[in-house]
Amino acid sequence: AEGLTLAFGFAATDRLNILAKLSYQNLESDGASWASELGDYDQIRMFDIPEYLKDEWTNYTLTVDYTGEHGTFVSSTSYFDRNYKENEDISEIIALFFGGFEFPTEIDQVEDYQSFTQEFRYVSALDGPFQFLLGAWYSDIDRSSPSTSNPYGFEDAFADYIGLPGVP
Repeated sequence: AEGLTLAFGFAATDRLNILAKLSYQNLESDGASWASELGDYDQIRMFDIPEYLKDEWTNYTLTVDYTGEHGTFVSSTSYFDRNYKENEDISEIIALFFGGFEFPTEIDQVEDYQSFTQEFRYVSALDGPFQFLLGAWYSDIDRSSPSTSNPYGFEDAFADYIGLPGVP
């Protein structure tokens, strides 16, 4: 795994501050980090299906705040981009749901995710007890998350089990 966070702050004037930030992570492993039993870090698998996990994301943010005589205006902008790919052995789940049928079964999961978020906020600093906060928020998310599962030999065995051998 590797990652980094970079931040750059700039006080343009005594009233105007700008903060730009970049965060990045790239993680690759031999499958998801799920333990088979509580307190145990081993993954017990029924079959020897190769597993992998690749998770890479980047997050960009920009915050600008301006303090005026009667309050502070804040603009916060964020863009998040994530690409996730995983292959996992789910044979135990098939055996659990289908009454002991044991088939080598894997699931491929892919997620492609982008998110843009913008917030504008004004916080008053008025004389007296009355104060207010006024803001607007916008978010646009684009997500694709297909998953495919392949139980090797399941169709033939299930057809035999229900008495229709050779019928997929």
